[in-house]
Amino acid sequence: STSKGYQLDFVTVNGKQIYVQGNSFTVDNVTEDLLIVVSFKKQSGGFLSGNSVLLDYFIIFVVLFVVFGILKLAVYLIRKKRPDLRKY
Repeated sequence: STSKGYQLDFVTVNGKQIYVQGNSFTVDNVTEDLLIVVSFKKQSGGFLSGNSVLLDYFIIFVVLFVVFGILKLAVYLIRKKRPDLRKY
């Protein structure tokens, strides 16, 4: 099985690449030595196709900060345009 953050890249048996589905494969009827090569690669992911979780959280924080700032400004402008009924 693959470690967190990695995925199966390719598998070769005696130099021939084989298709692997579900991260497992079986070699049947082994009668001679086999050279099995398994290669893994880092999973692509994250908002910027990087693997930095810290960067992902930072981007989420900035987006939320901007969204709440816009909402606060909208509420301020709506209240500013509406007359205060408590004065009458």
